[in-house]
Amino acid sequence: MAKPICRPSPEPDLIGFAFISGLFLSLIHSSHHTQTVGRFVLSPITRQTESGHFAASLSIRSGNGSNTHDRVFRFIPLFPTSQAAAHYALKQGLSYLDQPALPA
Repeated sequence: MAKPICRPSPEPDLIGFAFISGLFLSLIHSSHHTQTVGRFVLSPITRQTESGHFAASLSIRSGNGSNTHDRVFRFIPLFPTSQAAAHYALKQGLSYLDQPALPA
């Protein structure tokens, strides 16, 4: 069994672990970067890669309870810091929500 990738986080908010394709990945969720836009909640998620750079993802949630919908986007660019990755993800999410008709 693979060991979790554990590295000190510059942001001590919430650290989770995901098991994907036989590997454990450390995920850092930055709650102070979470932003609400209308009925949508945008939450950037970053993870440190083996090279030491940070990958960015974004969760866009809407709804309540059993009617909650969560769409997660993963982005290709890598960043030198967790904060830069979170900023990029949030900026991409705001651009997505600015579209006149959201893609299905």
